[in-house]
Parts: sequence; C-alpha cells; structure tokens
Amino acid sequence: MAAPRDELVSLTYLQWQELYEREKPFQIFSQLPPDAEDQRPTNLVFGNAPAEVIKDLREMEANFKLDQNGFMIRQQEMPKTDLMTEQAVRNEYIPPIEELLRREVDGVDYIYCFDWGVRTILLCFRPYLLADYGIEEEERTTPKGSNQCQ
Repeated sequence: MAAPRDELVSLTYLQWQELYEREKPFQIFSQLPPDAEDQRPTNLVFGNAPAEVIKDLREMEANFKLDQNGFMIRQQEMPKTDLMTEQAVRNEYIPPIEELLRREVDGVDYIYCFDWGVRTILLCFRPYLLADYGIEEEERTTPKGSNQCQ
C-alpha cells in the first residue's frame, strides 16, 4: 500500500449570486429551441477557491463514523463481475453492499438500493475495465448501436 499523502489543490466552486434568490441555479445540456424566450444555457457562475489541503484517508478509515462524520470507509470483498447489466448489478453488486451495511450500520432493518444505473460512458471503456478486473471478453467492441464512444 502506498504511503498516505495529502494534496494541495485549488477547487472550483459554484459562486453564490443574488439571482439565485429569484431563480434556481440551472444548466441546460440540450439545444434550446430558437423561439425560447430565455436563451441562456445556464445561470451558473463558478470560481476557483484558494488552495486547500485534500487529506489522504488511507490508513485512517476507522476514524470515520457514519453518525459522527456523515460517511464511513470500509473494505468489502466484491466479486470480479462484469457490472454492465442490470441483472449483474442486482445479483452480484447489491447483495455484498447490503451485507456490508447490515454488518457496519447499527439498527438496519431494511435496505433498498434506488436510483442506480450503469453510466453510458463506462460502456465505452468496458473492454479496458474488464481487463483490469481479469474478466475476459471475446468481443472487445462498443455496444451495438452505440455511437457514444466516438
């Protein structure tokens, strides 16, 4: 395992605008109709913050508690599986996550995983991801009908 190290970085944050008191922040990723009254694709304003230290959490995982910090870091053995299908996620990924939550979070009675999905961009890199996990795939191409990787 690599030695923990911190990084000094300047992050970009959304800057508060008085406009947000009158309208919600938005960004439109599709083509606006030519006859739309408001032709702004966004009202977001970003700015770089002063440099700050991002802590490397390796070897400090046990220090973080869900009830105290709002997150926790735990190790979980996961199957080496192609998680590019709904069936694989439901059968191979979610059960170990549920096991982890039951083991690590006190008072868990019911677990429901919602709003998950396979990111389309991952399908573009699928052959490389599979190789990284030691999973062989006969056909190393993009999904049929997909032009999202071009």
